[in-house]
Amino acid sequence: MSRYLVIFCTLFFVFSASIQAETDTDSAIPAEKRAAIMKLMEITGSDQMGKMFADMFIKQSAAAMQLAYPDIPARAIDVIADEVNQVVDEEVAKGELQRSLMPVYHRHFTLEELNVLLAFYESPTGQKSIRIMPQLTQESTLIGQAWAQQLSGKLQLRLSQRFQQEGLLPSANKPAATE
Repeated sequence: MSRYLVIFCTLFFVFSASIQAETDTDSAIPAEKRAAIMKLMEITGSDQMGKMFADMFIKQSAAAMQLAYPDIPARAIDVIADEVNQVVDEEVAKGELQRSLMPVYHRHFTLEELNVLLAFYESPTGQKSIRIMPQLTQESTLIGQAWAQQLSGKLQLRLSQRFQQEGLLPSANKPAATE
């Protein structure tokens, strides 16, 4: 079981490092702007990012573990899910995610823009957008994937033709150049 633990810890380190927030500190952010950012993150549910991270990490870890060890007990996957959810919940409760996101909001929004966003998200339309955004994103992603798949054949044909026209592919009649 220790090999599972090593793989899990490695996956966790690699995955978490890939989404590590920049090292900017929020101490340089004026108090009024920091408060507006916190309120915006609260209203829009930025803490749900932690849950999304946990779900994504659990799925990726489970798939990697099952690929590497097809005989891994289902209980091991349950343990991964349990521990990841506990750690993420603890960190979200400490405000680590929000502190990590603070510099990103600071960099991209002025205080005036934050106040406009807050006014919008506090409105009925803003509240509706918050409620439906996950479903809208999921449906849009599926449509985008289907559209890209539909275009792939056409794109492959056009690229092949263009490569042939510009002599970028070895001809069937000529041997490929050797280096």
